[in-house]
Amino acid sequence: MGRPITAKVEETKRRDGTTYYWTRPMVNGERTTIALGDERDGDTRHAVDAKVRDLLEDIRLGRWEPDLPEAKSGPWAVEREPGFADLGESFLKFKRSQQLRENTIKNLEWAIRGHLTPYFKRKRPSKIRQAHVIAFSDHEIAQRGRIAALRERGKYLLGSNDGAMRELSDRSINNILAVLTELLTWAAQRGWGDPADNPASGWRLKVKPRLTAALERDELFDLILAAGTPRPRQRQAAAMAARVDLIIRLRDDDRLPWKAVAELAGVAEPTAIYHYKQRKDLARFKGDRARAAADKAFVAALAYTGARVTELCDLDVGDVDLRHAKFRIADSKTEAGVREVDLTPHLVEVVADYFASRGSLKRTAPAFPDGNGKWRNRNQANKQTIAPAARLANEWRAERGEDPLPHVTPHTLRHTYITLAFEANFPLPYVMEQVGHDDSRTTTDIYAKVSRRRNRAVQGAAFDRMLDEGRAERPLALAA
Repeated sequence: MGRPITAKVEETKRRDGTTYYWTRPMVNGERTTIALGDERDGDTRHAVDAKVRDLLEDIRLGRWEPDLPEAKSGPWAVEREPGFADLGESFLKFKRSQQLRENTIKNLEWAIRGHLTPYFKRKRPSKIRQAHVIAFSDHEIAQRGRIAALRERGKYLLGSNDGAMRELSDRSINNILAVLTELLTWAAQRGWGDPADNPASGWRLKVKPRLTAALERDELFDLILAAGTPRPRQRQAAAMAARVDLIIRLRDDDRLPWKAVAELAGVAEPTAIYHYKQRKDLARFKGDRARAAADKAFVAALAYTGARVTELCDLDVGDVDLRHAKFRIADSKTEAGVREVDLTPHLVEVVADYFASRGSLKRTAPAFPDGNGKWRNRNQANKQTIAPAARLANEWRAERGEDPLPHVTPHTLRHTYITLAFEANFPLPYVMEQVGHDDSRTTTDIYAKVSRRRNRAVQGAAFDRMLDEGRAERPLALAA
């Protein structure tokens, strides 16, 4: 193992009293002078120390490059190649000029600012090779392990938006690699790379194909009912939930005094009492009833209309026409998505009851708000509504000895609507218009699955009859 790379911050004092900071670490076997900052520009020793830590990490990972030369001036000047951070910001500015949907821009910002830029930093796009791309994907996989280990200890890492970082699936890492591919192609078109040899285009993690299953009717009913069941605003971490289970057991089963319960659980006595009462309140369904009512109406609207989750998240009260039984989708993923969605009589009743429970409503208020009364977003709807409802529904189904639900996402409910609509003999053009499909192949693929599902009992019975006939032709076994 080689010696660790170190660097000492050097200071040069000027006559005016200001300080210039620099260092000379070993880079690829050579002593290299690197500027760190200037007190005239507002740099402080504390800020410079942080720069040195980042610099040493970049050198260790082999991603540091010397400062790029300035562009020549004059009519023959060529735009100098930017570092990755500047390239990413220029790319985001270009994408915004295309007037893409807000969620698309947010996803690009998440990929670039939250993952690509922190890793590649000042790396020039023309110098990125497939080995760097593979190292980046390995880094994200290792980061996933670190986040999981910290979560088990009740800790977390801060992301670029100062929020807790989450573990990325292989599919999410591939989405980031797709953004990197597009970004490097865009850079190559401006002369910073080879357009015919994109280093990120040929590298993706292997992802198992995800089965898109539609819910059966009993599964859908359980999910909607679970969404409308009050639950605590925040799900406890696994370690805290286990500690609360211990407190309940020590108090109820062993009948220990509070002082002994607190000592055995490793918490203060008031803390033990608080968590005990909170869990008991939950057992008596003293959860967040207002949010549960909103979640039930939201999940029912997803399943009974086939609307995209972002379309319902952005829906205002004024977009809901209960008198004429329709939603007006004014902003959608496609041109075909801008439409009016018909509501069934049952859904009209559900939404009307929910609106009545909210009292007087402004037309500009969110139709299905989150627990804070704000507009939902796609990730929030999945994590804070669909996923908790699926967990609760599975608990009920386990108690009844029934199979758990398949993996449920908002798109599962869209798939479920299309499936049930075809089973109810809705015509293909109407279903396409209802869900906002501009390509009939997407809808007809689901229709083909429904046809197989509709005939499965008949086909299964025919298969059994064929085998029964063959079994009857065989001679009976001789008695021993």
